[in-house]
Amino acid sequence: RVQSLRGRSARVLAVLLAAELVCAGRAAAHDEPINQIAALTLQIGAEPGNAVLYLRRGELHRLDREFSAALADYASARRLDPSLVIAELGAGRALLQAERPAEARPVLERYVRERPRDAEGRLELARTLVLLRETKNADSEYARAIALAPQPSPDLYFERARFLREVGRESAAIRVLDRGIARLGPL
Repeated sequence: RVQSLRGRSARVLAVLLAAELVCAGRAAAHDEPINQIAALTLQIGAEPGNAVLYLRRGELHRLDREFSAALADYASARRLDPSLVIAELGAGRALLQAERPAEARPVLERYVRERPRDAEGRLELARTLVLLRETKNADSEYARAIALAPQPSPDLYFERARFLREVGRESAAIRVLDRGIARLGPL
C-alpha cells in the first residue's frame, strides 16, 4: 500500500512539474513576440524607411492580438513600399481576427485582385464571407483556395465541408470530402 502511494505521489509530482513547464513555456512564448517587437522597434528607429521591418512588426502585433498596432504597421509598410502587397493580407487577417469581417472584406478583395492565384488570400476571403453569411461567394472562394493550394491540407477540406454542413448543404459537404479523399488519399 505504501508502495502504491509512493507511485501515485510520484505521478502527481510528475504531472505538476509538467504543468509548470507548460506554463513557463507559454510565458516564454508570450515574451518572445514582445522582445521581437522591441527589437524591431529599435531597427525601425534606425531604418524608418524600411517597409519590411514594419511588415514584420505588424505580423508580430497581429499574432499578439494587438490589432490596432498591427494595422498601423501594415499601413506604414504599404505606404513606404506600395509593391508590398502582402501587407494587405496581414491587414485582412488582423481585421478578421478582430471580428471585423465587413472591414476585412475590401482589404482581402484588394489583395486577391492583386494576387489572384494566392490560396491563402482566397482562404481568408472565404472565411470573411462565411462570417458575412455570403454562402455562395464563400463556397466559391473555398473552392478556389483548394484548387490553388499546391498541397491543400485535409483541414482545408474539412473546414469547407463543415461550413457547407452548417448552412444545410450536407450532400455538397460530402462531395467536398470525397474530392479531398480523391486528391489526398484516405483521410
